[in-house]
Amino acid sequence: MRDDVQTAVAELTQLYKGKLEYLNRLLLNESDKLHYIKSGNLEKIFEIIEDDRTIIDNIDVADYHISGGEDALSKILGTDRNGIYSRLGSGENETREILSLRSEIRKTLEIIHSKRDVLLKKMTAESLQLKMRINELSRIDSLKFHDSV
Repeated sequence: MRDDVQTAVAELTQLYKGKLEYLNRLLLNESDKLHYIKSGNLEKIFEIIEDDRTIIDNIDVADYHISGGEDALSKILGTDRNGIYSRLGSGENETREILSLRSEIRKTLEIIHSKRDVLLKKMTAESLQLKMRINELSRIDSLKFHDSV
């Protein structure tokens, strides 16, 4: 592999590793939120959601750099971005590592998505229960008001 190609591939590998690290933090946060929804600690969930925003911003920055790295590599190779990895060939260790990281990123995103769906359903159910409790308290308050009149 040419030195310029090897350098570009090494940079992309590091960027994909960084993205995967951020995604694993996001996955951990999803697990934590599921734990806190079970225990009813909504404040902690909102704190974690704030942390998620920072992580997602970092993922966006990583994606931006990955896109730039792939554009640069496609220019070096003389191909479009879609053909980068097939042009490099899957026999190279560096290429296999990037392909493996990309696969792991996809799998992690799928897990995050499924956990987020579960969390959304649980939070929606919790919200409905809270709304019912508020309505019950409102009815009790109206009874107290009528009793004192």
